[in-house]
Amino acid sequence: MPGTYGFEQFFAFRRYQGNLAFSPDGEELAYITDISGQFNVWRQSARGGWPYQLTAFQDWTPRVLAWSPRGDLMAFVADREGGEAYQLYRLPARRGWPERISTRDATRHHLSPHAWSPDGRWIVYSSDHGGLLRPNLFVIAAEGGEPIRVTFTDEYEDAAPSWSPDGRWIAFESRRGEGGRAPAALWRVPAPPQTVR
Repeated sequence: MPGTYGFEQFFAFRRYQGNLAFSPDGEELAYITDISGQFNVWRQSARGGWPYQLTAFQDWTPRVLAWSPRGDLMAFVADREGGEAYQLYRLPARRGWPERISTRDATRHHLSPHAWSPDGRWIVYSSDHGGLLRPNLFVIAAEGGEPIRVTFTDEYEDAAPSWSPDGRWIAFESRRGEGGRAPAALWRVPAPPQTVR
């Protein structure tokens, strides 16, 4: 019958947001999709099968996620109704509810897929925390608390941070030079002393 769609055809209409993240052991994938009608975080076996919904947001939209090195937690950012004031959350990878660990509503937090420190105790992100004109890098304990500022510039945006495997450095991209119009380049800074074991 023309204009009639079977469930399988309807089910195929879904969108994905952000990134895919493998669990540290490579057995599972986590991703953000609107399979339920609203973007939420899901996980499923890397071999296929039915996905398991981890969040149940109705007016918040998860954007980017990162799996912790131990595989027990995920971090992600979400904004409310497209407002782009991305808030930082942590989420148990198995069962449980997301817990917001950022504390300032009007602040934007930008997460990269490699946000977790190698020991799983810290999360690095870029943010305009404190009313900055341009995002700088910050780290925050995985359980939340006061963020620690890592870069100090009002001229350039610092973004896409990633920890070194030994946890002593944080690499990031920035457009430094030529008034912020320079091509993006890679930079590194020492990790804050309190994050290094």
